Amino acid sequence: MDNVMSRIHLKSLTRKQLRHRYWPALLVCMIVIFFVGASPISSRIPFTFVDWVEVLLPFRTGLLLLIVTLLVSIVVQVFVAGPIAVGNYRYFIKETESEGQIKDLFFSFRTKSYWNIVFIMFLYLLIILGTIGIPIVILLLFFDFRSYASLIITLPLLLWGVIWSYRYRFLPYIVAEYPSVHYRRLMDMSKTLTEDGVGIKLFILDLSFVGWYLIGGLLFGLGIFLVRPYHEGTLAQAYRYQTGVNSYFQLGMKYEVGLKLERGELPEDEASESKNEELKVETEEQEMETEDMKEEIGEEKVKIGGLKVEAEEMKGGASL
Repeated sequence: MDNVMSRIHLKSLTRKQLRHRYWPALLVCMIVIFFVGASPISSRIPFTFVDWVEVLLPFRTGLLLLIVTLLVSIVVQVFVAGPIAVGNYRYFIKETESEGQIKDLFFSFRTKSYWNIVFIMFLYLLIILGTIGIPIVILLLFFDFRSYASLIITLPLLLWGVIWSYRYRFLPYIVAEYPSVHYRRLMDMSKTLTEDGVGIKLFILDLSFVGWYLIGGLLFGLGIFLVRPYHEGTLAQAYRYQTGVNSYFQLGMKYEVGLKLERGELPEDEASESKNEELKVETEEQEMETEDMKEEIGEEKVKIGGLKVEAEEMKGGASL
């Protein structure tokens, strides 16, 4: 994300994309929030999946309600929300080329790589929780959280942890495109994409949407939903750009997919998709070669036309 591909340019691309495809993107975000996010609306209104579980339970208060709700939340987060989040990233990645479909949201449940997706997203969740939780635990165990000194020590530690976690910011996006690849390889590729200060730029990119979410929150929380497609689309544009300019990533993932194809370890759906991508690339290369040939033929025609003019002039001069 250099000066050429700045935040302004990424957001401009996203606005142009959403101009004609906003409502499907909003529907995708609403479904994701239902399974993944906490409702920004009053807790009296059941909006998320867990909210509905609480409403349907025969008991309303007490320790049993807390335990059941916690268990349901963990199960939903690990086995449903994580895979759906991957489908969300897959949708917005494909939307960068106007090819996203609502069914992409449930991609993880159709592929044989489901358990690999569940495991990787669980690791990603632990990374996020760890970067936030560890500084808080340190604050509670070793400092008086009411003193200014504890804040001076804890806040920089928390900020450093959040920025450090951004080396894995693209991990869910890579999983969405390469769900069968080993988790260590995917984590290495995410670190590759976010090196040289890209992680900090992504952090600033996320911060640039805080104002939009605050404005959205003024509309009883409903405006937050309206901003979500804009945010998700911009991050997908950033990911698509980084994968396009990072040759190490391209070669690395091409090698991984090729190796799995050769060993027959790639699921049929991913194998066919990989072959379709190869055919698409070959077609684009052939079209470029055809255009080059047309240009060369055009140049040759111009040269021939010039020779004809010279010949006519020489012929006219000789007749004089």
